[in-house]
Amino acid sequence: MNIATSLSNFQGLSKPLGSDSEVFMGGYTKKPNFIIDSGLMSELSGNAYKVLDFLIRMAYGFGSNSCQVGSSLARKKTGISKEETFSRAVRELEQLKLIHVSRKTGAMNLYTLTLNHHRQMVVPTINGTTPDEGVYTTPDEGDKTTPDNGGTVKDIFKENFKESIYVQNAHDQAKQDQVLVEQKFEAERLEKQKAEQEAKAELEAKAKAKAETENQLLKNFELFWSAYPNKKSKKPAFEKFKRIDFKKTSFESIMISLEKQKQSDDWTKNGGQYVPMPTTWIFNERWADEIQTPAQQQHTDVNAYWTEKLQAQEPATNFVPTLVLGEEFN
Repeated sequence: MNIATSLSNFQGLSKPLGSDSEVFMGGYTKKPNFIIDSGLMSELSGNAYKVLDFLIRMAYGFGSNSCQVGSSLARKKTGISKEETFSRAVRELEQLKLIHVSRKTGAMNLYTLTLNHHRQMVVPTINGTTPDEGVYTTPDEGDKTTPDNGGTVKDIFKENFKESIYVQNAHDQAKQDQVLVEQKFEAERLEKQKAEQEAKAELEAKAKAKAETENQLLKNFELFWSAYPNKKSKKPAFEKFKRIDFKKTSFESIMISLEKQKQSDDWTKNGGQYVPMPTTWIFNERWADEIQTPAQQQHTDVNAYWTEKLQAQEPATNFVPTLVLGEEFN
């Protein structure tokens, strides 16, 4: 059984093309007939055919067998949105030996058209004769069906494996990037939550301290009010009391001064008639006044006065009472 195909479709396609090439013409690029005549078009998937068309335009259209383009441009021109779908189409063309891809890290892939490496199997006729004109499957100049550079099934497997690793690495990198983004968002959320909790705790602490201060202030005022003798205008007195700078003057020192002033002449005479109003005493900071010592009380009972004096003296030694005639001893 012989396998044969026309060689005319393959001639010259693997060589550099000039501006006078039959496939390079101003305004359009010719496509080799064998792509349709050999049935290759029916073998290719829709995406693979798009990529092949694009590469023919980018290579033959510029007078070359190869072109170096990025996958983003290729996907844009072919309408293939996903990188993985584009990679599968490229692998399909490689497996059919229609293209060769040179991949280098950090550089765009170099695509070389190798249409002469593709072989379309032709079914012999019933009588078993070979095709007319004696054209056999063995190409001219000893070109074998084995791809250039020793390309075999093993090579195809290697290329597929490399492509699979590339796609997997890209997928893993995307997942890793997504994890990093999620971790960043989570860290920012926790940091914001912590800041809000700290701010709330600070406000609550301030409110609690303020409430405690106001409560203590009210207790202190009630102590002051209970001790102050002139109990008039309590509410205005409390408003004045709240304005006292207790950092400058302690409540204890104010109460001590109040108790001393309550014993002064000004506050005790005439039943406390001259005790100032509490609002006046607080507003004028009268706790800072100098306190006068109460005057010594005068004795109206002379006998009681002298009796007290005499009793305070020590009795004279060897004292003998003497009677004076005509006088009574008292």
